[in-house]
Amino acid sequence: VTRPYAHHVGYREILGLEPPLQVDRGRFRRLTLYDEPPNNRTKAERYRRLRARLRASISGAGTNGGLIYLKRGPTGDPRILANEAEVEDCLVRMGFQTVEPALLGARDVALRTLDARVVVSVEGSHLSHILYTLADDGVLVVLQPPDRFALPYKEFTDCLGMRFAFLVGDPADGGFSIPPADLPAMLARV
Repeated sequence: VTRPYAHHVGYREILGLEPPLQVDRGRFRRLTLYDEPPNNRTKAERYRRLRARLRASISGAGTNGGLIYLKRGPTGDPRILANEAEVEDCLVRMGFQTVEPALLGARDVALRTLDARVVVSVEGSHLSHILYTLADDGVLVVLQPPDRFALPYKEFTDCLGMRFAFLVGDPADGGFSIPPADLPAMLARV
């Protein structure tokens, strides 16, 4: 049994997916175990079908120029960007629109991130919001805490032929920081 996430019902509605069967205990006479390599050709095709299904399900203007700062907010394990206000201000001056999923429903997040060309965000599970909305030729730029290095979204972007970049932050009181001056140089490379 998996724990429910704040947006799972909304995404299931958008994607036309039934709620999963949840079983606490079960007895099987016969069980088949599938061992599928991660992010293979068939998984890429499943991603593409769901991405197409999302686009067919929602309508709206999409993103503001295709540049999104996806704000982590208070959800999940803490990854505190100590100078987030400075980073966000720098990105906004560069034309990025801030989207904070914790404050929005699934449909609003999807509409605001639809076909984003570049998404910048702190590493974390909230990046799942862009799995189905990042443009086919989009770029995901992850702001990585220096004491935690996880790149599951690189595997996703690789699977679909998208680009991925990351910027490792510096330790800071209560979290980590990203020098705002490093952002334009990083973004110029992607």
